[in-house]
Amino acid sequence: MEIPLLIQLLFWIILLIASCYYFVGFVVHPFKHRRCILKQAENTTATVIDNNVHTDADGDKFYSPVLEFRDKEGNRFVVNAEVFNKYKYEPDQQIEIY
Repeated sequence: MEIPLLIQLLFWIILLIASCYYFVGFVVHPFKHRRCILKQAENTTATVIDNNVHTDADGDKFYSPVLEFRDKEGNRFVVNAEVFNKYKYEPDQQIEIY
């Protein structure tokens, strides 16, 4: 039994539309959002106040810094960086961030 041509065509059109929605929703929109954040970001200097220790399945240790910085209004922020390295950051080390 062969599927009619009209149903096949409809299936491919729906698949194409769904693919476009997926591309816009999961690729284009996050890229535009990230670009908007970067356009509004300003450079500042953060100070390392601590290191978080993470261990992988092999037992290797990785470190991510805990950073403290102030915005241009003087508000203090403490954030856990999402960067993992095999070396520890030194306390009071200054890092440029944006």
